[in-house]
Amino acid sequence: MMPGAGLSAGVASVRFLGTRLVAAALLGVLPALLSHGSAEAADREDEAAGGAGGWFALPYVFYSPETEFGGGVTGGFFLGSERRPSSVQAAVSYTQLAQFSFEFFPEFSLDDDRWRVSVEAAAREFPDAFYGIGPGASEDDEETYTSRDVTARVVVSRRTRGCLRTGLRTDVSGTDIADVESGGLLDDGAVEGFDGGTVFGAGPVLIWDSRDNAVFPTAGAFIEIDFLVYDRRTWSDYDFTRLEVDGRRFASAAGQHVFGLRGYVEIVDGDVPFFALPRLGGVRLMRGYREGRFRDNCCAAVQFEYRPPLPGRFRGAVFGSVGAVASSLDGLGRERLELAGGAGLRYRINDAGLHIRADYALGREGGGFYLTIGEAF
Repeated sequence: MMPGAGLSAGVASVRFLGTRLVAAALLGVLPALLSHGSAEAADREDEAAGGAGGWFALPYVFYSPETEFGGGVTGGFFLGSERRPSSVQAAVSYTQLAQFSFEFFPEFSLDDDRWRVSVEAAAREFPDAFYGIGPGASEDDEETYTSRDVTARVVVSRRTRGCLRTGLRTDVSGTDIADVESGGLLDDGAVEGFDGGTVFGAGPVLIWDSRDNAVFPTAGAFIEIDFLVYDRRTWSDYDFTRLEVDGRRFASAAGQHVFGLRGYVEIVDGDVPFFALPRLGGVRLMRGYREGRFRDNCCAAVQFEYRPPLPGRFRGAVFGSVGAVASSLDGLGRERLELAGGAGLRYRINDAGLHIRADYALGREGGGFYLTIGEAF
């Protein structure tokens, strides 16, 4: 986990298909998941014993369009069942664009995984780019700024029935916006959040997880639904709500050929700072577009990935994605769809299934190379 990113008739056809793919992936996945062997998956989870364990520590280099080349040190430890190991991972890095990041990712599986605690915490100084808000944001409108932030996301969940978990998610971040480009939207104060601020949100989370392995799944499904409320009465400088739906499905064929499908929708409502808006692009969602290249009140994306085995510790990947942003949920079907795809190579670095990942992806505006650790989804 690391930062450490036409023809009118054809576009219309792809928009029609892509909109229905999003709907099918996100509206149709829940009933399928709920009927997919919950008792058997829970039994596998409880019976798994001591199969995954070990540690890693290594210097590393990485690359993405958002960072260019960077380097740092990462390390971690895995302990527990093969299906759901507990882990503690951390990384510190510095990039060619003078971006600094420290990230800490502990995840604990307790009491035979009846309780799970997951934390994602980071401190960053990140020179970045802002293109505006909405699907029509142009590359020509790029303006630079620096974001300095400290963030934490904590999810505490309990297995309530089979593969179903319920719990609470808390998000908190403090952001300072500096070094804004003169004459841009941020410099003029024309965008909510131009001067940074604190956001604090909390709310319920519903998780269905029948994956055979959380680090590199080869079978099963995962869906997470979060609803968060950010309120000025609880230390937040902004009042808004956030709904996230993240659905994933994995299957294997002929032994080690792995197929993965992910659907993602995020919707916010209220006075949302630009740095907290849903966005497309980056190392995990819509590779081939710079992270934050498109942002708005709503975003949706579908990703597919095929991961064939290769000799030794190597594995390949071929992937594609389609997504869009809009000011409202109804607008997603009317806005232009962004398309991306590419291929990559994986190298397994421990028995838990953690991989070094190298991908090249193409989007509508060009291509990007990604070198990092961990799967995109």
